[in-house]
Amino acid sequence: MKRLLLILITFIGLQPAQAASIAQFTDRADTFLASFVEEGNVAYRSIKADMGEINALYELIGTVDFSQAGEAERKAFYINAYNLIVI
Repeated sequence: MKRLLLILITFIGLQPAQAASIAQFTDRADTFLASFVEEGNVAYRSIKADMGEINALYELIGTVDFSQAGEAERKAFYINAYNLIVI
């Protein structure tokens, strides 16, 4: 658990030049989860067969700009980011 949080903090701390909005991250995360999670079951084999999208999401986590985000948006972001990292 501590290791996953450290990874999350590291991704957030590595801010590339171009920032993404929380909405961009949320839209992409929702699409990913809709594709690979059904009734609480994660299609791990399908994800492992093509790691491109989840790796892109990992990178996107570190680019999110929080300057215009409210508390609820930030909380939703951290929950979604954590869930993706756990997968």
